[in-house]
Amino acid sequence: MLNRSLRCCRQGLAVLATTIALVAAASAGHAEPTAAMLAEFDPPLGVYHYSLEWANSVVARADLRVSLDDDVYRVEVEGQTEGIARRLYQVRYRGEAAIDAEDMSAIESVIVRDRDGRIRETRTFFRPGEPVIVEETRRRPDKPTRQSVSEVEAGSGALDPFSLLFMARVVDWDVGVAERFEVVSGDDLWMVDLNCVDRVAIEVAGGEREAWIVIPTAEKVGEESDRPFVYEVALFVSADSARDVLKVRTRTRVGTARLRLERFSPEPTSTERKS
Repeated sequence: MLNRSLRCCRQGLAVLATTIALVAAASAGHAEPTAAMLAEFDPPLGVYHYSLEWANSVVARADLRVSLDDDVYRVEVEGQTEGIARRLYQVRYRGEAAIDAEDMSAIESVIVRDRDGRIRETRTFFRPGEPVIVEETRRRPDKPTRQSVSEVEAGSGALDPFSLLFMARVVDWDVGVAERFEVVSGDDLWMVDLNCVDRVAIEVAGGEREAWIVIPTAEKVGEESDRPFVYEVALFVSADSARDVLKVRTRTRVGTARLRLERFSPEPTSTERKS
């Protein structure tokens, strides 16, 4: 039971960085973001500080930094278990991504997972009109390093999980709005549906904010199944101009993990949030 519970820590960190694997592709039949939507999307630049709660205790923390460099968004995330969870189950998670600020298309990303000294590094490269290139390196203290390179045939608009985070924030949500996305996660391709089911007021970062509840469902491409794989995850996206990811709720067989935005540290040159 303990190992299963602590496994949730790793899940939560992955959920933060990837915020599920929800990504856009024109071939998937979704409506690409309009010029108006992209023009309205002006995310605050700075560091988002998150905590992961499990059984009423904080078991992990993560920082997500968003910056803008010559029309390219840079996203960096670092997270790790802490407290008793860290003493029993050490998990570190680091990710970086470059995203085109003009159309939110993915350029490249790297994700490094370190679980008790077992390291998995995944680098993903997107090139227009070409297969997605995935380079993976696995390291373990007691085994030789393993490396592999693979190609993923995806739609021209396919994104990595980091770009998904932005695309989920670009969509003009309302109850009943649904979008279909294509996800490249590792060397797997997923079709993901995002459905906005409600608007609620939630307590976050010391105050109350309105948020859209967005539910993802996913199905791996090339695998037959009686029903699509369902991530028991709910994204809470702020219903204001900032469009922050305020909370991610992940339900597992052994309980529920909640990733919460604790505070936001704006960049010195970033404009203040609009009220």
